Amino acid sequence: MEALRLTYELRARYRVFEFEAEQEGHKETARLFAALSRTENEQAASLVRGLRLRLAVPGEQMTGEPA
Repeated sequence: MEALRLTYELRARYRVFEFEAEQEGHKETARLFAALSRTENEQAASLVRGLRLRLAVPGEQMTGEPA
């Protein structure tokens, strides 16, 4: 869970860095931070899916709600 928390914290920072780079005219740097944010988003989604599968109780749906 700590890894997931850190991932979300980092993603928030990437968006700030992207905005600041854009405002300062560093378009390529802004694009790099945007790409990092997208990649982190994909990795976080994969991690959440894996955790849901790992923690799933038989007879429950992927959302954790009773079937």
